[in-house]
Amino acid sequence: MNETNSSSLPSSFSLPEKTEILYGNDNIQRVVLEAYSQIKEQHDSCMDRTELAMAVKYDAIWNGVLNLKKRGIKIRCIVEATPENIVYCKKLMQVAQVRHLTAVRSNFGLIDRKLCLLHTIANEQQPLSHAIITNVKGLVDAQQYLFETLWSKAMPIEKKIREIEEGVIDEFIETLSDNDEIHAVLERLLTSTMRELLIIFPTINTFVRLEKEGLIQLLKEEAKRGVKTRMLIQPTYAAKNDNNNNKDNFKSNEETNIQELLKDPLIEVQYLNKLSNSKLITILSDTRLSLTIEVNDDTAPTTNEAIGLATYSNSESTVLSYVSIFETLWTQTELKTQNVI
Repeated sequence: MNETNSSSLPSSFSLPEKTEILYGNDNIQRVVLEAYSQIKEQHDSCMDRTELAMAVKYDAIWNGVLNLKKRGIKIRCIVEATPENIVYCKKLMQVAQVRHLTAVRSNFGLIDRKLCLLHTIANEQQPLSHAIITNVKGLVDAQQYLFETLWSKAMPIEKKIREIEEGVIDEFIETLSDNDEIHAVLERLLTSTMRELLIIFPTINTFVRLEKEGLIQLLKEEAKRGVKTRMLIQPTYAAKNDNNNNKDNFKSNEETNIQELLKDPLIEVQYLNKLSNSKLITILSDTRLSLTIEVNDDTAPTTNEAIGLATYSNSESTVLSYVSIFETLWTQTELKTQNVI
């Protein structure tokens, strides 16, 4: 891999294949503009919120994009629309096909499926600090595949802008199969809830895995913001034999450890006494969003290895159905606890 502080123009990226590291805002901008001049058919890009502002606010970059439009180049962009950057999104929509993807953090551009530029954003004054430019076919193809995957999952940005401006939310039910994406959605639900989280763990192992991965700690951090969590857990002793002494021992150890870990007045835990056949982790956020995740291998050491498909939805009927199930189980568990006492 070559390193350069001088302008390494994309026109030199014909053959042989090569990859170079670029440094410095001015140098990287020169390469970007030269790359624009080489585009013949298509420019695809994925931008986070910082780069979106930069692409629209910096005259040199924006004029380069306008020139692409005048030349009839097909432009596709994936960004995250937020209340703060809607004005930039609307400006970009004038020259490109734009789709919204929540929490997108990648910054890269692709030219005619032959050249790829990946870069980081340093700060608003000197935003482009490091970049990698390559025409190595395997690398470009992989990045193009990533773009097409994200593009297929992203929504038309017009819909997201309407949600933000008018408070109109279109209902959705999504089946998620990528474990990294499922993990990201799970983490986002745990940190974006405003009032209350309802959680069902079908086995103690699901809780233990998430605790080791730091996600349970997020609940304690969210409690500091006033977010209440109610959690139903099916402990190991529920799956044991009917020997009362064994059940009491398992119950004592597991419940004591979990209660100590989650010691917070805004986090409540109840334990499912009756063995359930459910293998679904269920997360309900503000009775507005639901995420259910299949547990395929409960012996796996990590969540990504343990889980299968997931369903993510804001459909009112779907979410309220899960809420009803949770509340029924919660009430039954409370009544059984009171009877025992």
